[in-house]
Amino acid sequence: ESLVLAGAGLLVRTFVNLKAVDLGFDPQNVLLFSLDATYSNHTGANRQLLYHELQQQLTALPGVTSATYSSVPLLSGMGGTMRIFAADRLTTPIDSTSVSIGPDFFQTMRIPLLAGRALNAQDIEQMQSFKTASVQPVVIDENLAHILFGNQPALDRFFFMSGPTGPSSDRRVVVGVVGNAKSDNVRDAFAPTMYVPAGNLVLAFEIRSAMDPKAMMPEIRAAVARFDPNLLITDMKTQMEQIDQNIYQERLIANLSSLFALLALIVACVGIYGLLSYQ
Repeated sequence: ESLVLAGAGLLVRTFVNLKAVDLGFDPQNVLLFSLDATYSNHTGANRQLLYHELQQQLTALPGVTSATYSSVPLLSGMGGTMRIFAADRLTTPIDSTSVSIGPDFFQTMRIPLLAGRALNAQDIEQMQSFKTASVQPVVIDENLAHILFGNQPALDRFFFMSGPTGPSSDRRVVVGVVGNAKSDNVRDAFAPTMYVPAGNLVLAFEIRSAMDPKAMMPEIRAAVARFDPNLLITDMKTQMEQIDQNIYQERLIANLSSLFALLALIVACVGIYGLLSYQ
């Protein structure tokens, strides 16, 4: 019984530690929802206009302090990885997490801006032209800045994207550096991350509110319907619920272990009672 109790205690402690781990952003009072624009009249370049205008509409709602959008929600487990090359180490590939974001992303998620500037609406609007240009602005985190440039300033420095056989001519220029934040998994250490202007594939909106985000769900749904009735909202939840889903396995194991430990404790107590009664 003591072994079961000790094991359960360790598992519960692990779960509690995961709940308290530093994420690099503030998950409180953040509402998430996925957006399906398949049936919207906004297509092609107009899709970017849709995202930007909807962001402005949501930001103007009472109780909303800021709103943004991204390719995937933070800690959804759906992050992508891209291979890049430092300008002075073109034979050594570097794996970096890539997150496509809209304006006000760092403000909404409260990821601290350490140097330079954040990606703005102009960067997003010019995304189409950047696809054919040789350079594109990005924001990187502290981890990636240290890997790419060591202790040297990262602003206005370049790095290269990977091609079929090595570095390509596709360059990225660093316009800002932000604090480390977990984008894929609570369990993982801070991964080197770059934030790029969102393209036409936006799957998630993030809303920071001044009140309980669950209370704002009906108003958000109504606002999106007024803006474009052909937009489909799915998987609306709070960022805290997203975190709970991310560590669901640990929570399940901790709950089961606690249950088995409780049963073992009951059996032990019954055994001691029986022994004392017999004596």
